[in-house]
Amino acid sequence: IQGYGLLFDLSENATAHKLVTAAYESQKPIAAVCHGPAALAKIKLADGETLLIADKEVTGFTREEEVAMGTLEAIPYLLEERMMEGGAIYRKKAAWKELVVVDGLLITGQNPQSAHGVGKALAAMLKKE
Repeated sequence: IQGYGLLFDLSENATAHKLVTAAYESQKPIAAVCHGPAALAKIKLADGETLLIADKEVTGFTREEEVAMGTLEAIPYLLEERMMEGGAIYRKKAAWKELVVVDGLLITGQNPQSAHGVGKALAAMLKKE
């Protein structure tokens, strides 16, 4: 399935996890949209225990959007469930509506319609640095 690679590989990639952890702990913003937040779901901070998304408000592609795409049988897990299993506070709007969630240095967008808003939020955060 095109566009779903993050659910299969990047979410388990130790090198990516280390890079994101280093950036986050250096007070750099982390942004992801649509299925991109899957890459963040299992990242542990430097203490080796705390998940990056634990107790953070996040969003990403929803169950309803997967149903609409007909992809439930082809994907290894539902992103919103994976995020909640990691202790995240998962936010969502109706399918295909724009939603950008900012929690500290973490910026997430629900779907492709949210990409522009995520970019704007990231640019604003970088401008403050």
